[in-house]
Amino acid sequence: MRSAGEDGKVKERANAPGRLWYQRLKLDNKRMVAVVFGAWIAEYAHLPFTIGLPIAYFLSFNALTMYVDLGVFLLMIHYPKRLLGRFRMMLDQLKINEVLSEEVASQMRENARRAIYGRAEKYIPLIVGALASAAWVYQEFSKGLYGVLDFPDMQGNVTVIKDFPITVIHETLAATGLFIIPVIGFSTFIVIWKVLRSMVPSYESLNLDFMSPGRVGGLGPMGKLMVEVVLLVMVISTTYAGFGAAYYIITSQFHPAILGFAIVSYAFLFALVVPPVFTLYRFMVRKKREALDLLALNIKNIRKQVTLGDFRDERMGELSSLLQIHEEVEKMRTFPLDGSSTRKIIIFVLSPALASIPALLEPYLGKTISFIPIVIVVSIITQMISFKFE
Repeated sequence: MRSAGEDGKVKERANAPGRLWYQRLKLDNKRMVAVVFGAWIAEYAHLPFTIGLPIAYFLSFNALTMYVDLGVFLLMIHYPKRLLGRFRMMLDQLKINEVLSEEVASQMRENARRAIYGRAEKYIPLIVGALASAAWVYQEFSKGLYGVLDFPDMQGNVTVIKDFPITVIHETLAATGLFIIPVIGFSTFIVIWKVLRSMVPSYESLNLDFMSPGRVGGLGPMGKLMVEVVLLVMVISTTYAGFGAAYYIITSQFHPAILGFAIVSYAFLFALVVPPVFTLYRFMVRKKREALDLLALNIKNIRKQVTLGDFRDERMGELSSLLQIHEEVEKMRTFPLDGSSTRKIIIFVLSPALASIPALLEPYLGKTISFIPIVIVVSIITQMISFKFE
């Protein structure tokens, strides 16, 4: 016999929208992750032993890019499930703080669950991935390089190998990888976008706690969820920026694609975070103004009664309490991020630039500083691992 909870989960799965392969890959299929990861590693690892590539291949830009792509790939697979868990924790905290009712929180959770399997989530990532893969294949064919492996090593020496059919198979699998990464990446960013849109309740259902810790109306959990989103985008951007900077310091070879990715990540960050922050800001301004107007009206009425001779202790105590509450409400901020969240976001946003700066200092300090970008990358990844949502 199944319990009521098990019956509810079965019913929920039955009513859930269908998931595409990459949605299952991200959310609930660890075996598929293992297969993709293992195939990717094996496909790159065998080349020096099957077609005579030098061992230096493992330290070439192509191979290093693959390592970084794999790390980002695994991060983006892991992240949506973590984000949805943080979203549920945020709603629970808002219910405890009585900022949201149980009914509103449940509806927001359901809206987010359904939104991440919508039409945009199903088709946009596939289109983007197909365009990226097709553009790369077209470029290789137009240059007559499809099936030709060429890579520079750390000393700048270029190795070119054409060994049919292995090199053709390698290029085909590389095109497949170039398809998968944008699919997972855009799918992840769409999940973030949907969750952030779902995290903003309607104006009528928001009950601000004007005297909450941090003076942000009890919206601190929302600020922490935004920190989580900023942390993911900046971890990815810092990883690529640090890798590009370290490689430039070692080889003096610059790759515009790395810089371009960092710039695109800032555009994503702006599009993802600014709209919900601005919406919450407008809500907080209106709620604060309404609360101050209501308090001012009550204070005016009591003062009028006192002026007419009503000096009872109860009346004077009520007036004193209202004046104190009015003072506390005035101190409430109209920005949904508290000081701690704001500081973390600023640091995370600056991390790609910090990881890139050593490349500018290389002419003065030498190649010995190549480890600095890697230290910054490891530091921000550690922040993601250790970040607590309390």
